[in-house]
Amino acid sequence: MNMNNLASVFIEKSILGTSVQILQIGVVFIKDNKFKYFYKYIKNDIKNSNSAIDWQDAVKLLDKIISDKKIILKNDDNNDFKILNNSYKKFLNKDFNNFFYDIAKNSEYLGYKKFNIDYLSSVYDVKFKNTKGLPTSVFKAQKIFAIGSKMFKLGLKNV
Repeated sequence: MNMNNLASVFIEKSILGTSVQILQIGVVFIKDNKFKYFYKYIKNDIKNSNSAIDWQDAVKLLDKIISDKKIILKNDDNNDFKILNNSYKKFLNKDFNNFFYDIAKNSEYLGYKKFNIDYLSSVYDVKFKNTKGLPTSVFKAQKIFAIGSKMFKLGLKNV
C-alpha cells in the first residue's frame, strides 16, 4: 500500500456525562517519506487563547488534509467517527465518508483486553518517544499511525 494515502487522526476530548468538549486535534501523514503533522487547539470552556481555533474551522482544515486519504482511528465506542461524521454534516454539509481502519475495534476482534495506545504500542513494538515536544494529539496520532500500519499490514515496519 502507498503510505502517502494514509493519515491517522486523534481527537483529544473531555467527556463529562453526555457533554463532549474537543480540546485538540492531531493528524499525522507521510509526505516525501517523512512524517508530517497538523494540529490545532480548539476553543472551548477550557482553552480560549489566540492559539485556539473554532472547531468548525478545524474541521474545514482537516477535510483539506484528509479528503483523499484512508484514515487510521482509535475509535473507542465509535466516538471519534460520530464526532467526525456529525461535524462534517454540520459544517461541510456532507458525510465523513473516508474509509477508516479502527484499531480499537480490531483489537477487540483480535481478543485484546485493553485498547489503550500504550498497551497496543507494546503489542506492536512501537517505540516512539516524544523527544521533540510534539503536542499530545500529534504524538498519539503518530503512535496510532504506526500501530494501525502494523496491525493491518499497511506497510510501515520499523518504528
